[in-house]
Amino acid sequence: MVAAGKFAVSLIRSWSEFEQHRDEWSNIWTADPRAEIFTNFDWLAAIAHAYGDRLVPCCPVISNSGKPVAILPVGVRDGFLNFLSSPRGDFNDLIFAADSALSTADLDEVCRLAFSSLDDQALTWQNACLENVVEDSWLLKALSSSDTAASTGFPCRPLIAQHGVGPTARLTEETPEALKKKLCRKKTTKRRRNQLARLGNLEFVAKLDQNELPQARELFVKLHCERRLAAGDESFLEDENGKQFLKAILQGPTQHSAKLSALRLDGQNIALCLGLEADGRYSYYAPTFDAEWSKYAAGDVLLSFMLEDAIDRGVEVFDFGLGDEAYKARFASETREVFKIHLFGSGVKPRLKRAALSLRETVKQNPRLYGAMKKVLNRSS
Repeated sequence: MVAAGKFAVSLIRSWSEFEQHRDEWSNIWTADPRAEIFTNFDWLAAIAHAYGDRLVPCCPVISNSGKPVAILPVGVRDGFLNFLSSPRGDFNDLIFAADSALSTADLDEVCRLAFSSLDDQALTWQNACLENVVEDSWLLKALSSSDTAASTGFPCRPLIAQHGVGPTARLTEETPEALKKKLCRKKTTKRRRNQLARLGNLEFVAKLDQNELPQARELFVKLHCERRLAAGDESFLEDENGKQFLKAILQGPTQHSAKLSALRLDGQNIALCLGLEADGRYSYYAPTFDAEWSKYAAGDVLLSFMLEDAIDRGVEVFDFGLGDEAYKARFASETREVFKIHLFGSGVKPRLKRAALSLRETVKQNPRLYGAMKKVLNRSS
């Protein structure tokens, strides 16, 4: 353990050590007003269960007078340092037990210690990119201070790059009936609901019970793989690790409230969604539907039922996750920008890599210049 002023830092270096920090981790997460569900201990325990053979924790734990107050949930996979939940987590951040005893200056020092502890030749990472950090995160709040960014302990300053967006719908700014009319009972959605209802008994199930899960999981995997293939990419459920992960989060502890919701027609599940909920925030994590019912927009109909359910239960924020798909824009009331933070260790090569990445990010901000460079590179190859 390394001490600096009133704070001290140590590293979690194995999954067994990670398990030993369960209570401390959960206490910090609960005390963090900005905690992301993807940094919850139970979520990361499911990551360990499914992907732990290739992922090694390397988490700085910062203590104040012997009491842990912050954890940076990162690890090393194939020589690459990233968040433990990556790529399964939509959003990531430092976990920070913010209270009256900790100030903004303390946050700066906590982040400086966390980053500094990672620049250690004994650690096995060569490249580092902390992805999916939202604009109002603790990490970006600290790094927005030039003093903190310049004194992280790394020879090169971290490089921050825009990465994407995270649309959300706030469900507490209007009356429940007004919100339902605005979000769930639009003319097109209402027509599709009615069309499906005329075909048979249409039913919404907010959370499938444990007896239904084994069969529903199999269907969810099948439909998700088919939908992602049709979209031109690959489902995270294609391999056994992904299937183990799905099973672990649905059958593990309930603090992260992972659940499968379903839209049924005459008892048949025609659309499913894996969602997560904690502290008044619902995460619309992985939706899918049976292509046979695509002309009725079964996925959109399920989403409308889920929004109504969230409004009725007093959920504050409906989070559509990472991405700017068109259907999200129809429901979202605000959008958070999402960033990635590149870290660079000691040596000449990391400095050169930072310079190259910085140039690339600068060029990307200029569409004309970016297009011209791509043409040049394509010709040369």
